[in-house]
Amino acid sequence: MQKKHHLNLGAKDPRGNKPNEQMNQKICEVAYSLYEKRNCVPGNELEDWLEAEKLVKQKLNSTCDK
Repeated sequence: MQKKHHLNLGAKDPRGNKPNEQMNQKICEVAYSLYEKRNCVPGNELEDWLEAEKLVKQKLNSTCDK
């Protein structure tokens, strides 16, 4: 079972990572998930990254609106 990660851009995480590092890590995780959903077929890395970036930013905006 995959562990869910919570994105908190307002503070450093327990490892001391800066907020931007947290966002990049989350984008990386989502991009990899998209890659896995495509049965790990290479060649769409940029598209996966851009889609992941969009999804993470949408989620961040929706949590900020609450």
